[in-house]
Amino acid sequence: MKRSYGKMKCGFEEFGDVAPGMGKACWCDKDADLEKYEVEEGNIVEKCADEGQACTCTTTVHYGDGKAKDFKEMSKKYFRSKDASPEDIKRGFVDCDNNNFGDVLPNNKKQCFCERPEKPENLKEKHLSKCASEGDNCECKGRVFYGREYDNKTIADRGAVAAVNTDYLTPSEMWKFPWAEREVFGQVACTSDIFGNVVKGNSSQCYCESEIEPPKVERCAGEGEECVCAGRVTYGLE
Repeated sequence: MKRSYGKMKCGFEEFGDVAPGMGKACWCDKDADLEKYEVEEGNIVEKCADEGQACTCTTTVHYGDGKAKDFKEMSKKYFRSKDASPEDIKRGFVDCDNNNFGDVLPNNKKQCFCERPEKPENLKEKHLSKCASEGDNCECKGRVFYGREYDNKTIADRGAVAAVNTDYLTPSEMWKFPWAEREVFGQVACTSDIFGNVVKGNSSQCYCESEIEPPKVERCAGEGEECVCAGRVTYGLE
């Protein structure tokens, strides 16, 4: 059973194969209360594309009425939400069209909104430092944040009295654009191959949030051997 805000495909792609080898069907309960969509706490929702365009988003995308002035208005009508797939994350965008979401409002123009975290959870801003530009390796024991490095408008808007004198975006400025994060305990390449193409056509940078306690790990096996572990197994160079 799934909540529908318009149309959805009645098939295993949407619901999974709940009865293998048997015919299935869908039933609509029109009397069910239509729950108001609540944006997750700490998230922001921004328009990312009109129908037929690419929505630069690697989190959750909402597809609905193209005439709505904002997501709040759009969410009052039928719309559909979809999390970016691993392939979408790698290329850095989601296709904003009926092929991807289904035609939730036939004969009407649609648009897409991206819902993403406004900034990282439990952020220790005092522990943040730039560790790499695009293509470089970032040395970090903690969390690495990957995002846009430059934006002329943001830098120009700082004003003459701004305390920031760098030509690259600060972390708080970088959060205004799509970004990604990973836990790292050593070295990581600051590239879209690792973090996904969230900057899409712009140069990137990485910030390290240090002093996150590393996990307690112990060697459990050599290559080709069996690792006995009731937890998370990491595979890499010996």
